[in-house]
Amino acid sequence: MVKSQASFLVFFGMLLHSLVLFSASLPTEMIWVKGNLHTHTTNSDGRQPPATMVRWYKDNGYNFLFITDHNFLTTFQAESLKTMQLPNFLVLTGEEVSCSFNKHANVFCMTRTLFDSLEFIHPFLYLRNMLDLARSANALISINHPDWRFCVSTYDLMALSGVTHFELINEGKDGDNMGDSLHPSTEKMWDSLLTAGKRIFALTGDDAHNIDTTRIGRAFIMVKTRDLSAGEILRSLKKGLCYGSTGPLFKSIEATQNTFRVSSEKPAHIEFIGTHGRTLTSVYGQEAEISLDTGEIYVRARITDSDSLRAWTQPVYLKHADLADSTEREADRFVQPLMRAEKLYCTGRLTAALDLYDSAMKHIPLTHPYREEMFFGILQRKGRICEVQGKEKEALKYFEQVLAGSPSETHKIMAAKEVYALTGSKPQNPHLPFVLCTSISLGNGPTPVIDGKEDDTLWEKSAWIPFREYKAGFSDSVFFKIRHNASNIYIIIKAFLPDTNGLRAFDPLKNEYVGFFADPGRLGMAVVSAGNSTKKLTVKSRINIPERFFISEYKIPVKLFCTTPVKKGDLWSFNIARSYGKYGDHGWQAFFAKANQSGWADRSGEASKAPYLGLLRFE
Repeated sequence: MVKSQASFLVFFGMLLHSLVLFSASLPTEMIWVKGNLHTHTTNSDGRQPPATMVRWYKDNGYNFLFITDHNFLTTFQAESLKTMQLPNFLVLTGEEVSCSFNKHANVFCMTRTLFDSLEFIHPFLYLRNMLDLARSANALISINHPDWRFCVSTYDLMALSGVTHFELINEGKDGDNMGDSLHPSTEKMWDSLLTAGKRIFALTGDDAHNIDTTRIGRAFIMVKTRDLSAGEILRSLKKGLCYGSTGPLFKSIEATQNTFRVSSEKPAHIEFIGTHGRTLTSVYGQEAEISLDTGEIYVRARITDSDSLRAWTQPVYLKHADLADSTEREADRFVQPLMRAEKLYCTGRLTAALDLYDSAMKHIPLTHPYREEMFFGILQRKGRICEVQGKEKEALKYFEQVLAGSPSETHKIMAAKEVYALTGSKPQNPHLPFVLCTSISLGNGPTPVIDGKEDDTLWEKSAWIPFREYKAGFSDSVFFKIRHNASNIYIIIKAFLPDTNGLRAFDPLKNEYVGFFADPGRLGMAVVSAGNSTKKLTVKSRINIPERFFISEYKIPVKLFCTTPVKKGDLWSFNIARSYGKYGDHGWQAFFAKANQSGWADRSGEASKAPYLGLLRFE
């Protein structure tokens, strides 16, 4: 799919007069290359290993591929391409940074992961944090699938400074590009942003997880580049020298001072679209043009073929509109101090954080769509700060305000746990469930032998505690016990598997991932995780085929979670979760196998998120 042509794609991301000047400095001979920007492998929740995915795209006419596993940097060496005999094909490193509230973004051409486990008081701040991390690494970032569970709004994209690319079309199984009666389509979102003056490029990708589906290859990107190299492709993507498609191809895309002209490879409906998404002109054929003396803020082109498949150019900007700029400035006035406060809070500098929370709150407009939720999130933080500082009555007042008024379930759950920590009583609200368990100290005496057996007498003082199945009640097949001393936590898990043949082939250390998640300070800002893939735990498993169960015993150093020894009376936010199936062992990614997941404090599959951890008391 490498194509050369005399007419070249001009830089649509600049004002038109700048466009024309810029185009004169471009080489007169550039090439189109076809690629996919959004791909998963077994290093996260994909079903095939990297080599299999690479082979599929090469065999199906692609020139390059970004592998974007969730919170994991999958590298694919050039030597591997030679071994696979795949000349003239480029595999580039990416990452889909995936945070709470379904906030996902692709980061391209990275040398290190940008995943950050911080838990913020509002979803808007997750996006801002991802953008800040990408800027610090001088990376290209694109906000993914805004209409997936409608997790990213038009306001989010408009108010976040630094958003230059977003995913217009995502053909993954959970993609919902068309919106619904309450939410605009991604294309309408794009027009709203452009009309407001937001300079934002649209990207497309198939979000492939499995080559054995009809969705793979249903959306791709065409990039205009000097050559097939990582640096040139990244440079072209940053400048908007690309267009997205679900099938049809442009033959040429040209803009002059007065005219915007496009042609398609095959006859198609060609539309020019302007301010507010209005169709300015529509023709059927292979060529069309429009005068740019229209008074529009922008003009973009779209072609639709006989199968209703489409391709979209980037916009040509003709006039400036300042709504997006003013929205960004308004948001920055409170987001910047709020982000600084969150980082201070996370690192334990609570007094400094308290002052910044107050400053941020003063700058959130009364009519702001997120004001109420952010207000109660700040109250939750202030309550925890007072609690740590020994101001228990003041802390309780803040938590009770959150329970009474916050629209956020996560804020209420965290406040409910702190009310319990202060008073010893759980709120009566059945919609705020959290679980409790107690670990009995081993003192300075003997510790359990980690041998995969349950016959150690030290376990007799503890009762079996049931797990909960994903989106279900308490399990009758998975249980655990827990003990501790100052330096280590000891856990034994017993899981029943009724399928004897399956049990014979089952290896607990290879076929399942067990994760341990803790927020020792109950700050609700960052969760520390450990699991059997970290190589830092002592673990032993045994299978009992006649009785159809297996036992796994774990010795977990306390230092994996915090720097101070465990002492009597400590109260941690904590969870244990297990996931089994054909998934990699790269930390929490295994928990995408939600249908095969169970956990002690798990709620709605959020096994590793601070609000959904249970409480572990050390006695």
